[in-house]
Amino acid sequence: MDLKHLVQQEKSEPGLEVFLKEFSEDRLKEYQDLLEATQQGQWDAVHQIFHKWKGVCRPYGYLYLGELSEDILRRLASGERQFQSDFDLIKRYLNEKAAALGE
Repeated sequence: MDLKHLVQQEKSEPGLEVFLKEFSEDRLKEYQDLLEATQQGQWDAVHQIFHKWKGVCRPYGYLYLGELSEDILRRLASGERQFQSDFDLIKRYLNEKAAALGE
């Protein structure tokens, strides 16, 4: 998957551009929270983060993260607990988004 190209295609809704740096920083922090919750088996916390991402990502132009979060929520509901490859992809995606913002 060409994340750089994907990131370049995703755009936020008008007026939200001024909040993108903060939005990016918040998602990177939540990513760390996600890793900790997963390592500790706190699946309710994992669910909460992905549920939040599913809801807030689209307006800010984080379409892929929102879609991936929705997929992971379905898998969590079915009892799946192995998400390392997804987490690696999320980290790369968040880093690409941050780079596109000049962070």
